[in-house]
Amino acid sequence: MGDRENQSISNLGEVGGADDRHSASEALWLRDRALAATSSGIVIADANAPDCPIIYCNPAFERMTGYCASEILGRNCRFLQGPDTDRTTVAKIRDALRQGVEIQTTIKNYRKDGSPFWSKLSLSPVRDDSANLTHFVGIQSDLSERICEVYEALQQANDQLQTILEAVPGTVSWISSDLRYLGVNQHLAKLHGLPPSAFVGQDIGFLGASSDFNSFMVEFFAGDATEAVKELSVKVKTDGTESGGYYLIVAQKYDQGKARSEER
Repeated sequence: MGDRENQSISNLGEVGGADDRHSASEALWLRDRALAATSSGIVIADANAPDCPIIYCNPAFERMTGYCASEILGRNCRFLQGPDTDRTTVAKIRDALRQGVEIQTTIKNYRKDGSPFWSKLSLSPVRDDSANLTHFVGIQSDLSERICEVYEALQQANDQLQTILEAVPGTVSWISSDLRYLGVNQHLAKLHGLPPSAFVGQDIGFLGASSDFNSFMVEFFAGDATEAVKELSVKVKTDGTESGGYYLIVAQKYDQGKARSEER
């Protein structure tokens, strides 16, 4: 942290006597210590300089990104963006900067070593006594560990659900509201002579299944009922051979992983 501009946020105006100078000095020292001690990455950018360069970053921002202050100061924050940074999010940030308004969002950035990390970004404008925009303050909280924990929990829950459904003797499928397979159990896949992965993303009619089943699913998703039970004559094609039979179809709507209940 040897950069002069990054050692302290300079005083905001003239002070009076010795007591005032002492109080102001203590306030600046306390502010600098607080910014240095926080676990959130903080940057301050000059809103009036070309390309809104960073003029201050705290140690947490250095640790979060892997860059040292000398590599950060003078650059626009976009240098952290990479191939998978969402362009829509970037456009929203750019619009907020142009309009001089606050924005909170989540963005995927990249460290110096090329590894990605997710952060919650809060960007706020700073104005002087005349309401003129002077700076932007950006606060970033690293969400990578939290997102990994959520992903692992979801994966574990999905694995548990898959295990349970594989134990069901009948055929089971997950179908989205646009009538595409999200997944199937082994019994349904075996019926068609395919691996379960072959169904994912496919339209429910991709194997030439009975139109009665397609019509039933269209009506089910279009209706208000959250569950339905119906016996249908379903034709199945396996290796070019068509076979048919009566199946008891039990359908249940889910929303964000939970079975949707009837509204009272």
